[in-house]
Amino acid sequence: MFMKLLDRHWIESRRMVEKQARVAARLRRLFAFGLFAGAVGCAQYGADQGYLGALATLSVSGSSPVESITQVPTTVITGSPTNVAISAVDLSRSFVLCSQTAGSSRPNNIVTCKLSATNQVTIETSDPNNQNVALSVVQFSSGASVQRGSTTLGAADGFVDITISSVNLAQTFVLVTSRMNSTDTTIDQQRTVAPLLPAATTLRLFRGATGTAVDIEWQVIQLSGASVQSGVATMNNGTASVVVSPLAFDANKTFVIAYVYADAAVLGRENSLYVRGVVTSSNTVEFYRDQSTGTANVAYFLVSMTDATTVQRGSVDFSAAYTNTPPLSGSLSAVDTNRSVVLARATIVQPGTPTSTSDQDSGQIRAALSSTTAIEIERGSGENPRTGTINWQVVQFQ
Repeated sequence: MFMKLLDRHWIESRRMVEKQARVAARLRRLFAFGLFAGAVGCAQYGADQGYLGALATLSVSGSSPVESITQVPTTVITGSPTNVAISAVDLSRSFVLCSQTAGSSRPNNIVTCKLSATNQVTIETSDPNNQNVALSVVQFSSGASVQRGSTTLGAADGFVDITISSVNLAQTFVLVTSRMNSTDTTIDQQRTVAPLLPAATTLRLFRGATGTAVDIEWQVIQLSGASVQSGVATMNNGTASVVVSPLAFDANKTFVIAYVYADAAVLGRENSLYVRGVVTSSNTVEFYRDQSTGTANVAYFLVSMTDATTVQRGSVDFSAAYTNTPPLSGSLSAVDTNRSVVLARATIVQPGTPTSTSDQDSGQIRAALSSTTAIEIERGSGENPRTGTINWQVVQFQ
C-alpha cells in the first residue's frame, strides 16, 4: 500500500515539475521582453498556486559563503559511540558529511554521524570493527539554515514522517545516515533509508524493505545560494541504469546527493544495491549499478549553486587488490581544502560470483582530500576478484 502511495506521489510530482517548467519558460520569456525587473532564482513552484502564485514565490538568487570546513580524514572506530572533537561551530548553519570503510560485510558495520554538540561529532555503530571514518564539518557564514535530529524506524515500519520548521523546497536538500543491528548479509536493503520532502514542513524517511529496526541521523539543509531539484529514479528488476532529465543546470556548479532504497528481492547483493550517480550533461543525470537483481530506487537531490561555488567530478576504477589509499590526482585541479568537500560512491563488480552478499567491505569507501590536488580513497577489504568503479565530486564552496 505504501509503495502504491509513493508511486502516486511521484506521478503527481512529475506532473508538478512539468508544470513548473512551463511556468518557468513563460517567466523567462516575460523577462526577456523586460516585463519584470530583477534576478530570478530557479524555484519549484507549487502545483496548485497557478501563475500568480508562482510569481509570488520568486526570489533573488542568493549566496551561501562558507566560513570554515573542519576536515578529519581518518577516525578509527573501536567503540561506540565515538566522540570526535572539532573546532566549535554554529549548529544552526553547519552540517557534517561522513564516509567510511567497513570491517566486514555485515550490515551492523555501517556507522551514523551527527553533530551532537557545537564542538563534537558523534559516530555510532552496532559493531565497532575498526571502521575508518572521514568527516567534513561545513559551517556557513550566512545564507544557510540547518535542522537535524535522530529517529528510528521500527522493524515493521516502511516510513516515518517528521515535522520540521518550514523550508523553501527549491533551496533544500537532506543528508541521512542509518545503522542497523544485524549480522545477516542478505538484508542490507532493510537498512538503506531515503529522504523525501513531500511538504515544506515534512521530512519523510522511507525504505523499500522492512524486517529489522533502523536508527537514523538526519540533517535538512537550506542554502540561499542553491537551486535544488529532487526526484526518484527507478531501476526495475533486470535494469542496471536509468537516466533522469531535470530542468537545465550548470554542471560546473552542481552536485548530486543520492540514496538507494531497494526491495527485498535484492537479497543483500551489493552489486545490485550499490549505485553511482553521474552528471552526464547540463540536463541529464544517469544512475548505474553493476547487476540488476530486484528493484533499486534512487532518491536524489540535484544541488545547483548560484554563487561562486565550483564542482569538479571524475571516476576511477579499483582493482581486486585495492586496499591502500592512492591519490586520485589526474583530473583534480587545485582546490582550497578549507572550503572543499568530497562526495563519492562506488559500484562493486563480482565476476564469477554474481549472487554474493559478502562484499560490502569491498564497496564501502572512505574518501577525503589528501592535498589540494588529490583525493585519497580506501576500502576495508580487497577480495579477489572484486573490482569496482568510484564516481567522485569535489565541491569548493564560495
